[in-house]
Amino acid sequence: MENNQLINPEGKQDCELHAFERLATKLKRYFPRLKLILFMDALFATQGVMSALAKNKWDYIIKFSKQKNKKFARLLNQQRKQKVTLPNQAHYRGRSQEFFWVNNVKTGLELELTINLVACLERREASNNLSGEIEVKYSDHTWISSIPFSMHNAHEIFNLGARKKESIEDSFNTEKNRGYHYTHAYSYHWNAMQGFHLLMRLAHAINALSAFIKKLKKFMKEQGCSAILKKIKEIIFNPWLTDEWYAEQYQKPPQLRFQME
Repeated sequence: MENNQLINPEGKQDCELHAFERLATKLKRYFPRLKLILFMDALFATQGVMSALAKNKWDYIIKFSKQKNKKFARLLNQQRKQKVTLPNQAHYRGRSQEFFWVNNVKTGLELELTINLVACLERREASNNLSGEIEVKYSDHTWISSIPFSMHNAHEIFNLGARKKESIEDSFNTEKNRGYHYTHAYSYHWNAMQGFHLLMRLAHAINALSAFIKKLKKFMKEQGCSAILKKIKEIIFNPWLTDEWYAEQYQKPPQLRFQME
């Protein structure tokens, strides 16, 4: 393992940009022709990262900070008066949205990169944490993309793609800062790290199920938390499908089926 942080403990606070370089190299080596689209946060809005993505012929959507990328912010602000609402999609998850963008921007030391910039202005109503009164809140989001934006793909790329990444990251944030004590877990034994991570994900999943599944809530009220956890453990450690069934399936030729609707 190159750049192994266990061998070099003084460098265990590894930079995510260096980790990206190693991961990108491995992905390209293992899947040389696989088409990928990467959704990334503002840390990766650098020329080096975008050049590597362009070299690998991967698409990307990268959030960027207007304070750190002032040139991109100025280009977007020139289009602010041209902001539009998407046809039949003025609201998304209770938020009213307006988009504006700039396509085919040349950047890089030798202007070798062609990128596209998009911004989304959002307005939503939310209750005040202190007073409980409804108040209007505003937010704006800015992104760099390898894909040119238009009225037809902005919702799919921005709302259904880039915003989904934020939901996944919020799940990790729950484990780090909302009672799961996941922050800075570290071990010199890699199997211990993997086990801790898998158990944490399992615990989070069980809590999410108990919070949102009405039938499970009913059983928990009737039988108690301990009985439900015991039942989940029995299901995990005693799968309903037998070893003989798995062996029989392995002997069958694989089939690939498509259903057209």
